[in-house]
Amino acid sequence: MIRTLAIFATIVLLAGAVWRAAAAPAASERRPAACADAEIATARAAFKTDYDAGRFADAVSRLDDIWTTCVTERHWLAAELGGQISSDLALAHHRSGDDHACLEVLMDYWPANRAPPTAFRRLSPGLQRAMRFNWGLCRAACADGGSAYDAICQSMQVNDDMERRVRGFSRVACPLRPGASAVALPDGSCLAVLPPRRPFDVETALGARRAAVCPSIARITQAGGRTIATPLTAPPRSFLNSPEFCCQRAALTRNAAGQVAAEPGDELSAGCTSGHPAGVMQDIFELRNGRLVMVRQLNEPWFPQE
Repeated sequence: MIRTLAIFATIVLLAGAVWRAAAAPAASERRPAACADAEIATARAAFKTDYDAGRFADAVSRLDDIWTTCVTERHWLAAELGGQISSDLALAHHRSGDDHACLEVLMDYWPANRAPPTAFRRLSPGLQRAMRFNWGLCRAACADGGSAYDAICQSMQVNDDMERRVRGFSRVACPLRPGASAVALPDGSCLAVLPPRRPFDVETALGARRAAVCPSIARITQAGGRTIATPLTAPPRSFLNSPEFCCQRAALTRNAAGQVAAEPGDELSAGCTSGHPAGVMQDIFELRNGRLVMVRQLNEPWFPQE
């Protein structure tokens, strides 16, 4: 089994879940011998024999290659059968003491997500319950977050952060300023993230003049046929002020209560100064008496020590 997932390279973000993108076989492809019905039945019977006897490492070896060849690399098997093999293999990994491998197997399904991917939703209710149970057994492997080089735990952290984002926000186009960096407010005005005054450079972003290369925020109104941008001050600890995000565009959305959520426009992209994944951000603001107040923050961004 491949256990060296490179986060953000071999996994994709889709519909709030991080998962591998396995392709369906092309019409011209021939089904591998390992994926034939008879081979699958034989391997599963041998797996059960080994598992029932407590030979969990041997049980893993019975399904490992089938899982790789027939389930993840190509969808050669029916969804339910592929899910059964994945769930059985994950549990055997857990019983053999390898919870990281257990999590990797189940990451195609993200069974505990509020909105799991299609791979999970098309499974039978009983198999879904089994996967959720197995996921719960194994996720303790990443209880401490894992190291920065632990791709499995880093994937878990990203997914968990995506799950913690407040929902109910949607794009409400601003008639006064097009683009995802502006959102219409209930009173007819707009909130917009404006481009920085100067092109981004790391040295300035890390210094006292950071504001020159970071975006600013403004309230957009119209009077007498003129469009007016009134500058606002983003709360100091907002990711909009962090040098790790200054080079990225920000996307604004709004909920029914008029609150505005700001998120990086390019999810999971590299940090502007570090070059490493900068994390999942969601800052939620309210406009109170002409001031922008942050009422919730998903994660605190990095700031240099000053």
